[in-house]
Amino acid sequence: MSYHGDTKIFYIDSFNRTSGSPTDFQVNIELPRNDFNRVALLQASIPKSFYNFPKGRNTFYLVELGVETLITIPEGDYGVSSLIANLAPILSASSPNGWTYKMSFPKFLETQTGKITYTVEGNGGSQPSFRFENFCWLQLGFYLNTTYNFVGDTLISVHYISLAPINRLFIKSDMCNTSELSILQEILQTFPDSAMVYYENTNIENNSKPFSTTQSRNFHFTITDRFGIPIETNGLDSVFSIIFYKYDDTSELHKQELMLSNFERMLRLEERSLEKIAGISGDFPHENLGDLHRDLEREFTANPFNPEEQDTKIVPRRSVNN
Repeated sequence: MSYHGDTKIFYIDSFNRTSGSPTDFQVNIELPRNDFNRVALLQASIPKSFYNFPKGRNTFYLVELGVETLITIPEGDYGVSSLIANLAPILSASSPNGWTYKMSFPKFLETQTGKITYTVEGNGGSQPSFRFENFCWLQLGFYLNTTYNFVGDTLISVHYISLAPINRLFIKSDMCNTSELSILQEILQTFPDSAMVYYENTNIENNSKPFSTTQSRNFHFTITDRFGIPIETNGLDSVFSIIFYKYDDTSELHKQELMLSNFERMLRLEERSLEKIAGISGDFPHENLGDLHRDLEREFTANPFNPEEQDTKIVPRRSVNN
């Protein structure tokens, strides 16, 4: 596989968007030609300024004696200690019956389970419940669209809490809407808070996508989590670069031709081998077989074939940048 003719690299800054937000926006891209058929993300820098309890996705329900109360965790980024310090008083203050809630997590020298223990007092034996829809369940150690009942005044997270619910980012665009979910690139997120999520493409061939040829030059980009929801970088912009090129399949055709030629040569060698074997004399079997082996060895030495070595590396002939 190789590039054909010029490539074109564009630098995208969500600050220069024509509409939208820093992570869900549109930009104008003027392509110098209309025969590009592949596109790939080269580099990306995305602020790690998104919260683990973002606004609009920070609620669940407390249920007491059949009455539901919406619990809202103030938007922000929490560790275990700050989450417990804030959520336990909110649960107690939100209780329609004046019940008191406490939360605990294994201490440093205790066996780590990764689970939060919730307890209730002053409830007179009645057991409350937590009901989760689409939010907070992952961070608090539960499952979505599920109700969990306290038992014996206690409720323990059913799985390890995840205060880093966004572990992957997906850059999506309508310029590659024929790929799965219009994903231009997936990015692993392992960076600390307040840093930059950085990506660099080390294999353009494998990470490129079919370019959705269109007359429009106004392209849409979205940076989402694994659930397809745009992340919120709280006002900070993202910057990345993309490359357009025309896929040239000449090398693939050449490789197939070489493989076919090699197959035909193998058939001819097999025919010669059968002829030699058929003519082997019973008086001198070892000498004739030795001649056969030497003939085969000379044939392959004179005409070596390695299909991997025939594959053309992806090296652009000429790069045209903005």
